Amino acid sequence: MYLRCYSRLSISRRRNYFFHAILVILCISSFLALKKTKANPSSSIHTHTVSTFQNILTNKTALNCVGDPLKQWCKNQVQLCNSSLTVYNRLFVLTRAITLQPQYAKGKRIGGEDIQTVLNQPEQNEYFQFEKDFIRLSCKVENIQENIPNSHLSSIFSSLTTYETQPVTQIIDETTIAVNRRDYANFYHTITDLYTVYLLCCFFRRDP
Repeated sequence: MYLRCYSRLSISRRRNYFFHAILVILCISSFLALKKTKANPSSSIHTHTVSTFQNILTNKTALNCVGDPLKQWCKNQVQLCNSSLTVYNRLFVLTRAITLQPQYAKGKRIGGEDIQTVLNQPEQNEYFQFEKDFIRLSCKVENIQENIPNSHLSSIFSSLTTYETQPVTQIIDETTIAVNRRDYANFYHTITDLYTVYLLCCFFRRDP
C-alpha cells in the first residue's frame, strides 16, 4: 500500500463517507486462482478441486454484529449463489471460491510515480478497468450482475461471469482484503482506508 501525503480534494468531496470511496472484496476461506491454459487435468485433481469448492462454500463465517456500523452491516445482506457471494449494506462484498484472472484487469498507473507526473491527471487514469471474465464464480445463476447493487461495486462486478467447477486451478486458501483506493495520493483517505480494513477485520473476526 503506497502512502503519499498530498491533498487535492475539495471540502465537499472530503465530506463523502469513506465507504462510498472504496471497494472491498473480502475473500474468507477462499482461493484466488490464476487460470492455467492448455492443461490436461487428471481425475484426482478434479476430485480435489470439487472437494475444495464444497468445503469453502459450506464454511459459514461467524460475524461480529455488536455496535455500529457492524450491526447495520449484519442486518443488510444480499446472498447469491448459495452464499458464495454476499453483499453487505451495498458497501462491500464477501466472496468464496472465486477465480481472478489478472490478464483482464487493465491499468495505466503502477504506483510510485513522481507527484508532478500525475498531478491533475484524469481521475479515471488512477483506476483499473475490468474486462469481462476478470471475476469468475462457480455458480449456475444467469445474469447475476442484475443482483449486484447499483453502486461503486458495479464497475468491478460487471466483469463477473459464472461457470461450472473447473479442475485446473492454483488454490490459495486464505483471507484476502481487496481495496479500491480512491485519491490514493491523499493522506486523509489513506487513513480512512486503513480504518476501513480494521473494521472489516473486526466484522469478520480476523486478527488485524
